[in-house]
Amino acid sequence: MGYKKLGSVFENTNLVVIDNSIIMRWLVNDGSETDLQVSRLVLDSIQQGKIEPVVPSLWVYESSYVIASYIKKGLLDSKIGKRRLEMSFEICRIIDIKPYPVDLVGLSLKYNLSSYDATYLLLAHQLECSVMTLDKKLKKAVIRSKGKLLEF
Repeated sequence: MGYKKLGSVFENTNLVVIDNSIIMRWLVNDGSETDLQVSRLVLDSIQQGKIEPVVPSLWVYESSYVIASYIKKGLLDSKIGKRRLEMSFEICRIIDIKPYPVDLVGLSLKYNLSSYDATYLLLAHQLECSVMTLDKKLKKAVIRSKGKLLEF
């Protein structure tokens, strides 16, 4: 792949790419008890300053879509959903990596990922940092790509 490394640009060694599967558990309180427990541990680690969450700019659209979907279905109050979303934007560092489409296609095909998940993997590789996810395919891809997977 022809993507560039961004790791030297960031001095914080606590950076962790956190995908939407974890963040949405904080916001909508939905999922298995195990997933909810993991997401709470991640949030606690962020609040204690142990990790600094980074997300690709794609996450702006993903998170907004999920919150809007829950609101439309009547599963989440609009004001609460918007407030929770704003909170997540305050604690996550959004990185605009502007990936090459060819890189995303390559990662998607090589690791059987959606382009969305490939974006998280690409960001972790560029920042040379760990990934936290509840997504099984993304976990496998991180391991197969010799990336760092951080789990609780």
